[in-house]
Amino acid sequence: MTEKFTTEEKVSLLFKKNFGKPSTRSDIQFFQEPDFSSYSKVFTSQIWKDSASIPATVPSALENATTDDNGNNITGSIIGKSSGVIRRFEKILLEHVSGSNNQAYTAYDGSGNVLLKNTIPFNFDASGSYLYTLYDNSMNVINFGDGEWVLDIESGILTFYHISDLPGVNSSNPPYISFYRYDGTFGIGSSSTGSSDSLSSNNTIQITSTNGIINILSQSSLSNAITINSSQGGFEIVGNTNSDITTNSGDLTITATDGILNLTSGNSSNQAIIINASNVAGGIDIDAGTTGVDITSTGSIKLNSSPPLGPCSCSKILPSFITTSPCIFLCP
Repeated sequence: MTEKFTTEEKVSLLFKKNFGKPSTRSDIQFFQEPDFSSYSKVFTSQIWKDSASIPATVPSALENATTDDNGNNITGSIIGKSSGVIRRFEKILLEHVSGSNNQAYTAYDGSGNVLLKNTIPFNFDASGSYLYTLYDNSMNVINFGDGEWVLDIESGILTFYHISDLPGVNSSNPPYISFYRYDGTFGIGSSSTGSSDSLSSNNTIQITSTNGIINILSQSSLSNAITINSSQGGFEIVGNTNSDITTNSGDLTITATDGILNLTSGNSSNQAIIINASNVAGGIDIDAGTTGVDITSTGSIKLNSSPPLGPCSCSKILPSFITTSPCIFLCP
């Protein structure tokens, strides 16, 4: 049956996706496509958190090791030999992937996990210390280009695109492979090596929880355990329901170093803004420079105290330089 989804259409789809564009028509250029974001998603399980700890070249002690981590012969061992965040596997027998017509092969560890997944790319070191080595059933090296084989390090599957060039390789006589695998942790949190991590971009970084909670948690005891720093612009925190900023101990400081600090409420009640020193011995201290304090209200201003400071009227206790309109009440 003739395939209707042509190679040209598939290439167009992949090319446009590379630029973050959808493919609505194969007969228009990528820049003519509508502005719908179509970037590929990256899961935390795909992020090599400790990638900075991968040695630039394979350590000689690991390269020359003859035993695995259990002290057994490294050849054929699905345990392999570890060194930091990398692990070496030597001449691992591959298994035919069912239904692939002798073209695809993989390997599994003792728990059924794909062994070749997260293999370190062969060109990680330009000098070639991380090169994969593929062998046929007689331990003859299968060079790159022979059978046009490709190892997909994301899926852990090795595929021959021209298996007919290698009559000695088939499901009954699968190949062997030697390789190095990333064995560190995954995600975007703190690394297992204790070093700092950073997440940076020249564009927008969006963290979204469609129907759950986003927790930003630090267990550090430092005063700047969590820092939100917009070095050139501003930042905005928006909530659609009641919101809280709470410190269980210690001070909470809000500072505008060279700007105005606005505390605004659009509520219409007489408690639109509440400043409450809830401890029975607590107080409120307002200090100002020579410009003074300006309190303006279209209604009355009430200062309530217990015990009483004076009668509930326009008291003459107030200094003469305080003007009141209509009145300031001092009430018990």
